[in-house]
Amino acid sequence: MRFLSLAHAQIQKLNMKNSNPMLPLKVLKKSASCSNLLSTCLKCTKDIAQPHSPAVFQASCHEAADHPVGPLNVLSAYWKHRFETEGVSQPMESIEHIIAHVIKDKEAKQRETLDDMQLEKLKLLCNRRLSKMPLEYCTEESDFRDTKLKLSAPIFIPERQTEILVDLLLKHVDRSCSKICNVLEIGCGAGAISLSLLRSCKCNSVQVVAIDTNKIACQLTLHNAKNLGLEDCLTILHATLESNGEIVCTSNLSNDRVFDLQEETFDFIVSNPPCVPTSELPKWQKEYEDYQARNGGKDGLRVVRPLLMYASKRLKNEGILLMEVLPKQTEQIRSLTEKQYPSILKFDHVYKDLSNDERVVEISKIG
Repeated sequence: MRFLSLAHAQIQKLNMKNSNPMLPLKVLKKSASCSNLLSTCLKCTKDIAQPHSPAVFQASCHEAADHPVGPLNVLSAYWKHRFETEGVSQPMESIEHIIAHVIKDKEAKQRETLDDMQLEKLKLLCNRRLSKMPLEYCTEESDFRDTKLKLSAPIFIPERQTEILVDLLLKHVDRSCSKICNVLEIGCGAGAISLSLLRSCKCNSVQVVAIDTNKIACQLTLHNAKNLGLEDCLTILHATLESNGEIVCTSNLSNDRVFDLQEETFDFIVSNPPCVPTSELPKWQKEYEDYQARNGGKDGLRVVRPLLMYASKRLKNEGILLMEVLPKQTEQIRSLTEKQYPSILKFDHVYKDLSNDERVVEISKIG
């Protein structure tokens, strides 16, 4: 790149003496210094003859593919171009997000430069993105309801529509502030729902148990809870909801307390279960994501059925089950609830998301 910068300077000097801003190659060759410099990077000759395009000039060099350097606006233009040419979705958003992560300052001026360590990190994250890795996995963090969570593949990436589920849970919990409120989250992932609840609820008498069948997810939830100072309000269990509606606990990552989830009762159970029919997974499945994170079995209700079974036994009277599901499944779940638990559970309501799609179902325990 240093050779090219010198060549560029030489060309600019020659241009000062010529009325034609596009110098023919034979003119350049008349300058011995230019000729020597140009010979170091013949692949860039075409773009070197365009001294008025510094961003293109830097991005065109084959050396830049390994070590692009310069102010942030040049780096941004280079990587945006790379993302576009290699078919990466949302190229501008991608590079802006990565730069913000590297410099930890979303308001940084475009002319600001990066130090060597930051450049290496930028290169690493951009190369991850070139492999079509989701941004959240590239940076190993996700923003959810103004909360920054540590995240890593293959744990499910929290999605914006899940904020509706948290909003509804918050309203119900805040109404129950006069008593100790016990909440169970089934399938916690990186802890987005449980931690958002604990961070935003108005009362201090909320105790949350969060479980996941993936131990990496449990470890991420614990890390995020400690980072937010919420570990005292949250118990994290490595546990699995079985098809018979029972929860088998393997370990408690939070404390030494022994939990028997077949005996505990809860005011609220919340879940964003896998609910995509197996046949539809190819159009949903994100690269690098856990296959089971969305796999709802043949009809998408593989996990919903045992959830209803568990809620029918372990919800307190007038307790509430909230589930995020696909729009086409709400009536299936209504029918399932009314037919199998007519005197135990009541299908109360369906809530729509910001796109006006049916998204969350609310089911209560008949008191």
